[in-house]
Amino acid sequence: MKRDGSSPLTKGSLGRFPKDRDLAEISSRWQAFGFDFGLLTVLLLLFISLLAIFARLFGIEGIPFFKEGWIAVFVIILFVFGIPVYFIIMQGKYGQTLGKMAFGTRVVNYHGGPVDYFTAFIRTLGYLINYITLIGWLWILLDSKNRGFHDLIAKTLVIKCEERSEIRAILPKLIFITFLLAIVAIFVTGGIKIE
Repeated sequence: MKRDGSSPLTKGSLGRFPKDRDLAEISSRWQAFGFDFGLLTVLLLLFISLLAIFARLFGIEGIPFFKEGWIAVFVIILFVFGIPVYFIIMQGKYGQTLGKMAFGTRVVNYHGGPVDYFTAFIRTLGYLINYITLIGWLWILLDSKNRGFHDLIAKTLVIKCEERSEIRAILPKLIFITFLLAIVAIFVTGGIKIE
């Protein structure tokens, strides 16, 4: 309790603590995360495909980078650091990732205000705890405010957006294009050979 009798969870300098009806549904949170992860995975596959095409076009497949597994190490590093950077930048700048925009959710602090880059960084570090324990993801089901460990650590909530994002209008096309790019990436990299 604060001196004025208000709880930090009920009122703040930037607004009000979001009410339960404002909280994002668990399903929309998981769908948004799945959308982001899927989109980033497809972009990574596309990047790998472009590297493979580049190597074949220029006849440099024999260079140790392409031949001895170094490309796999490079891709893993890109994946491990690229995804967190995406979440930090998108949530720090917009309060939303593309998945959150598509499914109508936003990350806010306990006062209902926007999160900053530091909070987005702490929240993204919290994802690591969720991955290690798995309990952090399941905690969303048990918490009255639908918070995972990453939300508790960063003191954030995920709420429904009042405004409609333009991405919602193009979501079906975006999903189709993403799926198409994944298929192209598989064929181009030689994952499936057509004779």
